[in-house]
Amino acid sequence: MKKIFIFIIPIFVIFLTGCISINQNNLEDNTNKIIEVGESFAISSGKNAKYESTDELIASVSSDGIVTGIGVGSCNIKIETESKAYNIMVTVTDNKNEVYLKIDGKQTLTIDEEETLKPSVYNSNDNFVYTFESLDPSIVTVSDKGVAKGVSSGVAIIRINATGLITLTKDFLIYVKSESSTEQLNIIESKIQEMNGSFDLTYLNELVKGVVNSNKDSIVGVSNYQYQQTFYERKLVEASVGTGFVFKKEAISNGYKYYCLTNHHVVEKAVKLKVYFGYIDEYVDCELVNSNSELDIAVVTFNLDRDLKVLELGDIEDVSVGDFAIAIGNANGYEFFGSVTFGIISFVNRSLSGETAKFLQHDVAINPGNSGGPLFNLEGKVIGINTLKIVDTDVDNMGFSISIDTVKEYLKILKLL
Repeated sequence: MKKIFIFIIPIFVIFLTGCISINQNNLEDNTNKIIEVGESFAISSGKNAKYESTDELIASVSSDGIVTGIGVGSCNIKIETESKAYNIMVTVTDNKNEVYLKIDGKQTLTIDEEETLKPSVYNSNDNFVYTFESLDPSIVTVSDKGVAKGVSSGVAIIRINATGLITLTKDFLIYVKSESSTEQLNIIESKIQEMNGSFDLTYLNELVKGVVNSNKDSIVGVSNYQYQQTFYERKLVEASVGTGFVFKKEAISNGYKYYCLTNHHVVEKAVKLKVYFGYIDEYVDCELVNSNSELDIAVVTFNLDRDLKVLELGDIEDVSVGDFAIAIGNANGYEFFGSVTFGIISFVNRSLSGETAKFLQHDVAINPGNSGGPLFNLEGKVIGINTLKIVDTDVDNMGFSISIDTVKEYLKILKLL
């Protein structure tokens, strides 16, 4: 059977968008909701509901029930519907000043490769002394200066302590891979045997969750609106949807101007474009900046009064076969907004027939609607844009992302990087 490459976007399909925001319909009076400064959630209380904040300097609320944390403190959001009136207590916190330990360094090494780990304590002026310990020296060793060295293939943890007036501890996962292609192709199975049950996979789980939670709010839906002719009329409809992510922002008088990467085929032939924030069920108008059909890359821009994180672009030199990868996107449309999948890199710099861009081949599950979404490494850096996969009865999990070096070259030409 002939193999078919398909772009992972449902073309000319109208989706019933799913609201993944927090539904407060059944909340009792004075229920406490805790959010961060800049975080938002939606209250769904019916079409004719009225909302009021008792302190706009702590939390604001829009006419359609979107609550946004403004400053640290607590206040009430008053909700009045046709049948009842009640309050939601909102507590806004800010963890930006929390003292925490961060470790910089590569997390994937080959055997005999060395990497110097660089610990830093943020939000503290204390002098800290750092100590390093490998929890499995048979896989990776570490010196008292923080130089980690790959010994044998597998996954191990380096534990770093920072001692000052307080003591902070952080575990840093390192994956050591050999040059064996057979082992790389079977890393998921082989690493379990190599570790002999001594490694707690909950740490890897927490690492993945950290990447997702710190980046998910900057990943949006991209809606392509086109005219559709019915028997009675010609009207503008949401013809298809894809995914995009914020890579640049500029401060403007009423908030921020954001630049978002996606695929050319996501925005192709659009009469109108919108970005969609699935966690609060909000659409925002956006405009096309540039689109390249040969590379299948596009940039759109939109304005917003909320502060979103700019996703960090990685380097192709740091990507190797066998590395773990994470995809976030709108698999099969907005009904499954923000779907997260996990896997490994299968090949770096893959060339595909008829395509200009270089690709990362991976086995991370991607589906229609994932087009334009980011592919992350475990450091939370974007290493590719998910764009297509092979569909064949004899093929499983052969997905392709536009390599980050291709993306960066495109952005440099546009002077956006």
